Amino acid sequence: MFIVLALYNNDKLVLKENITEFKYQKEDFLELKNKYGIHKIDLKSKIYEKNDDFVIFRIDFVNNLCIIILDSDKRFEFSLQTKWDYQDNIWKLSYNLEDENKQIIIELKE
Repeated sequence: MFIVLALYNNDKLVLKENITEFKYQKEDFLELKNKYGIHKIDLKSKIYEKNDDFVIFRIDFVNNLCIIILDSDKRFEFSLQTKWDYQDNIWKLSYNLEDENKQIIIELKE
């Protein structure tokens, strides 16, 4: 079992990688790590979070919120347009950040 992680910016593929080391609990959470940090997806609450050494970047797909927490304990929160789509072990997480359309596609391969 492995994960294919793909990141898009304005429909242009920015990153695509296969990840073999990850934690997954069906209908609960998915966690993986790459050179950009630790990525956690709360499958129940529909929250994506990327945590690196200095910044926590969180997208709440239910409440359409972006939350950024800096190492200095500064917290920024703002509304944004989001879309969560799940089908057949493929999660498509989309959000608009200013004038950029971002998409994270995570596919669980067995």
